[in-house]
Amino acid sequence: MSLEWFGGFSCGDSSFAVIARKSSNSKIGFRIVTRLRWSQCGIPHTAGFWDADGSFVLRVAKEKSHRLGFSMSPQIKGTSYDDLIIANIEKIFKEEKITYSVSTDSSTREEFTITVTHLPSVKLVCELLFPYLIGKKKIQCALFLQEIIPRLERAEHLTKEGFIELLELRETISFTKKGNRKRYSAQYFKELWDLTAERGLVV
Repeated sequence: MSLEWFGGFSCGDSSFAVIARKSSNSKIGFRIVTRLRWSQCGIPHTAGFWDADGSFVLRVAKEKSHRLGFSMSPQIKGTSYDDLIIANIEKIFKEEKITYSVSTDSSTREEFTITVTHLPSVKLVCELLFPYLIGKKKIQCALFLQEIIPRLERAEHLTKEGFIELLELRETISFTKKGNRKRYSAQYFKELWDLTAERGLVV
């Protein structure tokens, strides 16, 4: 758990209150108390989890059955050692009819990963999380909603030009802690398909 997670959680699942209560020890018969409360449920709680332990990824893989020889798909992933957190997120996803999968680390069976890859479900998750995310994850989610998902819905990734343009969008924000991927970058496909000088695609 991190401060990012705690901030995302508190944005929606907390309450700050100033309350007047009767008091025999007070000259005016009342005393003022402050109260801060949290609850562990709902979309804001889920957003806190994704702020710290989640990722928004545009995945590229070699796929012989595809016309271009490569597939492209959006992916939202979150990892935790806390099975209760994963169970709470599963409950929300089921309520919202979101298609997802859960896997465990094959060596330890202690780390849980929840993944959403179905495009309509990815879109719905982004719409639900966006109001509560903070920092980098909010920017990534906005990029998904405003640019990447609409282009995938229009099947622009099935053309070479559209495929490269989506990769260029992905590279505007690093989706990995190690920075932009060198393998399967926009530049890689420009050179592979000899499109460096076509339709404004400049090296």
